[in-house]
Amino acid sequence: GILTNNNTINGINGDVFANDLSGSGTIAGQQKAVGDLPLAWPRVTVDDFTSNYPVQIIAANSLSGEPFGPYNPVRVCYHNGDLELAGSVQIDGMLIVDANLTISGNENIITAGKNLPALLVSGNLIVEDGCGLDVYGLAVVEGQIQISAGAAGVNIIGGLFVKNGIVGGGNITITAAPSKTAIVVWSAASIEEKWGQAAGAFFKSIQRQ
Repeated sequence: GILTNNNTINGINGDVFANDLSGSGTIAGQQKAVGDLPLAWPRVTVDDFTSNYPVQIIAANSLSGEPFGPYNPVRVCYHNGDLELAGSVQIDGMLIVDANLTISGNENIITAGKNLPALLVSGNLIVEDGCGLDVYGLAVVEGQIQISAGAAGVNIIGGLFVKNGIVGGGNITITAAPSKTAIVVWSAASIEEKWGQAAGAFFKSIQRQ
């Protein structure tokens, strides 16, 4: 696929693994072929994290002005179905949305707990006009990122995996931070393993439309 980067202000702060690159945006690291990436898609599943950590159920379909955590011990915040972050939502630990996550406000912050990804979305991550999201840690989106051209943007300090690409004209700023994306995962045989990203910030050959 083709990665189109038109962000001339912040750009991509790290290496980019994409087979083709276009646009006028800046890259602080290097462009490398996807085949050069010595890293498989992380085994981050809903069942693994909800069965191995205490779970904080999010019952509401829309959140605004609510803090979740920090917890001791760390918890996984879980919502089954579509979820909306309407502004000033702070989550410390991990957020799992087993459907689509829509960002419809600002000052939404997700910070990963120790050994946890920050965000897992089994559907699409949708960012509306004027709205934004800050993620500190690893973000995994199994659908698309759909970000409006008028969005305030998505800022990720850590790493981002997107399975089905990014669409829309909004800005996504990624700053590679391997120490923030070191997590514990489980193999198919339920054996605990440590996983960490390479030095790059962006880990999927994606097409931006």
